[in-house]
Amino acid sequence: MTPKPTYKDLEKRIRILEAEIIKCQRIDELLRDNDLRFKKLSAHIPGIVYQLMRRPDGTYCIPFTTDAITHFFGCLPQDVAEDITAITRVIFPDDLDNVLGLIESSAASMTIYHCEFRVQIPGQPIRLMYGHATPEKMADGGIIWHGVIMDITDRKMIEEELRKSEEQNRALLDGMIDTVWVIDFDANLIDVNKAAVEQLGYSKEELLAIGLPGIDFSLKPNDIKTLASTMPSDELQIFETSHTAKNGRTIPVEVCSSLVTYRGKRAILSIARNITERKQMEEQIRHMANHDPLTALPTLRLANDRLDMAISEATRNNTMVAVLFLDLDDFKEVNDTFGHSAGDSVLKQVALRMLDCVRKADTVARIGGDEFLVIASGIHAPKDAALVAEKIIRVVPQPIMIDTKQIVVGVSIGIALFPDHSEDKEQLLELADEAMYMIKKSGKNGYRFATARSPV
Repeated sequence: MTPKPTYKDLEKRIRILEAEIIKCQRIDELLRDNDLRFKKLSAHIPGIVYQLMRRPDGTYCIPFTTDAITHFFGCLPQDVAEDITAITRVIFPDDLDNVLGLIESSAASMTIYHCEFRVQIPGQPIRLMYGHATPEKMADGGIIWHGVIMDITDRKMIEEELRKSEEQNRALLDGMIDTVWVIDFDANLIDVNKAAVEQLGYSKEELLAIGLPGIDFSLKPNDIKTLASTMPSDELQIFETSHTAKNGRTIPVEVCSSLVTYRGKRAILSIARNITERKQMEEQIRHMANHDPLTALPTLRLANDRLDMAISEATRNNTMVAVLFLDLDDFKEVNDTFGHSAGDSVLKQVALRMLDCVRKADTVARIGGDEFLVIASGIHAPKDAALVAEKIIRVVPQPIMIDTKQIVVGVSIGIALFPDHSEDKEQLLELADEAMYMIKKSGKNGYRFATARSPV
């Protein structure tokens, strides 16, 4: 017969539950602050910043999008959080198969997706959109794209005007903020616009003399001849490259090329848009998805990827991987006594101290609250992992000054080794976690190696 819990047992459980609730509330506050900062940044992007997810079962959803989706597609972010029907129903039926086909192609090859398509919200004019996204595999087998969708209706109208009138072209070209290049089929640069001169720092005469290969170092004259001979006359060629300014500055650009008639001869018209801000935004989205906003350490998601790589490397090199699961001792008392702001400062200091205890090739991650994970790769014996743990235990408990207050926290560490304790990533994490709780029960501020489980 199971004994009834005593009053002290119930009181202890309540305290543990209260601590977990406080942790969850603090994490929610950090996520809200982070979301607000991102919304302020994305408000300056002339389009939609989004994440498209293909689940392992092949269905699609958009777990994140900026509010601009309402303007471009007539729906709310929550309308597409579980299903993309609200978007697909306003895409022209003739274009939808191509959009979905290119997404599937991007998923199969893990290459950048880009596509033009028409959209019409009931009661509004037709608009031409351009989608661009970079795919990333997820741990569960799904794929997530990070990208942007832009309204290119005006740009298309400009391109059409360029084909109609050369006189109008000159005024339009020099009025554009994107750089424009006109190239003949022998790879000679025969015209540029004002933006090219201003952005790259060359005079027009200098640009015409050095040619496009003098700006795009990845491009050879034969590349342009090949492009001219293979480019369909009614299609755009869209790709990304980089241009080098006269002062050496590298500018990432997205290039749209098409065939036109220029001064009575066939030529290639290329419009290059500076995508520096977009690249920075894409990188910021990736960083936010994989890094803790408080300490800037990797999250568990990124740590899992690093652990996969470490295990693969250890298998090839016949070495070991140490997984250290860490939990701060008495951290709840820090929050209760000095407040959450002081607690956040302590977590930041502890993160920096842990980074000083490991090699650059190792990983220190924050996996939630006051729990951390260290992945030490390429080690040769258990003593190597013990040395890392001992260093952390010496360094972390040193006093931390917050204003005039001196704060001290300890650290309990559980260690699991690949392949000694397990060859399975998930089990390594579980074993290290169990070992950490064992050391907490036996006195805290120490480390303990895991015990390998017997095969079932």
